[in-house]
Amino acid sequence: LVLVCVWSSVVVCSNMAASSFEKNVNFFRGWVCLFITVCSIGIITMRPKSLFYWMYPDCFERTGWPGLVLALLFFSYLALDSLVAFIWRSQFRRPMKSVHVHHWMVCAGILGYLRPSPPRGFFVYLWGEALTACRVLPPVHRWYARSVVFGFRRLLWSYLLLRDVSNFRRIGQSFGLVVAYLPPMCCVVLLGLDCKWWREHSSSLPHIETEPKVTEKDPSEQDVLVICP
Repeated sequence: LVLVCVWSSVVVCSNMAASSFEKNVNFFRGWVCLFITVCSIGIITMRPKSLFYWMYPDCFERTGWPGLVLALLFFSYLALDSLVAFIWRSQFRRPMKSVHVHHWMVCAGILGYLRPSPPRGFFVYLWGEALTACRVLPPVHRWYARSVVFGFRRLLWSYLLLRDVSNFRRIGQSFGLVVAYLPPMCCVVLLGLDCKWWREHSSSLPHIETEPKVTEKDPSEQDVLVICP
């Protein structure tokens, strides 16, 4: 039902101008990822010692129905987002190829850990969605918040890469050899994508608009300032 409502909203938005369409899609992405990020943090804080994977095995503990529902919601969001970006490609100003790579690699990881329910350690990956969750903020605040989150994500992917390489054998025994290769590959790809996205982000510092100062000494200069503020 939720997906039907979202799909209907997207179809309505598709009649808007490109900038308005992308803005609305990004705002929707932000709220969904904010919900997913908060829920994933909640799942980890129920067993915070699961973060210390070298001391406690809690990161392999199954999360039951709450974890399964959250993982399916995240998978559905990624699939829908990719579909929207593909069908209405002309409505987006930024290149979407890297977004598709991210989405489908993460979807593969979700499917690998889905049955019977994802382990607790899986949800640490979802903390990285805080980057998209920043889209609910105003432009200037969003830019600074995303700058901080980019730094956090570098630490996060490095931590997860170390964790999943250290537990490679155990992951392979529990989920299969193919699934065991997915997390390290995902971390390496995400580190690479973050470098690309950081370059795009760092070159997009929003300008704080101010009203033009108009003097009454020169009427011709005043007209120029009004036409080209």
